[in-house]
Amino acid sequence: MQNRRNLARAHPFMACPAVLVRTGPSAELIAAIVAMKRRNPRFGHMRIAQQISHAFGLDLDKDVVHRVLARHYRPVGPDSDGPSWLTFIAQSKDSLWRVGLFRCLIGTIRREFLDRTFFWNSLDLERKLQEFRDYYDGSRVHRSLDGTTPAEMAGKSRQAGAALDSFGWQEHCRGLFLTPIAA
Repeated sequence: MQNRRNLARAHPFMACPAVLVRTGPSAELIAAIVAMKRRNPRFGHMRIAQQISHAFGLDLDKDVVHRVLARHYRPVGPDSDGPSWLTFIAQSKDSLWRVGLFRCLIGTIRREFLDRTFFWNSLDLERKLQEFRDYYDGSRVHRSLDGTTPAEMAGKSRQAGAALDSFGWQEHCRGLFLTPIAA
């Protein structure tokens, strides 16, 4: 004890060491992050951070999402690869252009949608691609748009922010994607 007092007199800046208290994300935020990952297993850290920031009006970093998922999320069951899409792409490229999708989006459409969707014919494919376009433009946040949707960039009003303790899930593309909304 005497040594501590002497040290405090000699080095006043060491007298009272700063106590670092780490406060992590709230239990509600952790639950929302894990629920988003469970409902959308192919979403990455950046996508989850942007989608939750958009829905709840929070400033959430992808590294926080990474740490939360590393600690609280364990995948359940094998991931389904879905049907082959190559033959339908070759047969239906005209319908891809007809619904207003650009060539640069084909990779995104394939990875996020076609690899995980069954379709029976070109009419069914066109209808499902229309649903994906509505989701892609209206509800999916984009990294290149700083976490906003194309619809918001075009002037459409933003949905009301949800509260972490009370929110619901909105289905898109027949339940393939789920995004948080105000309850």
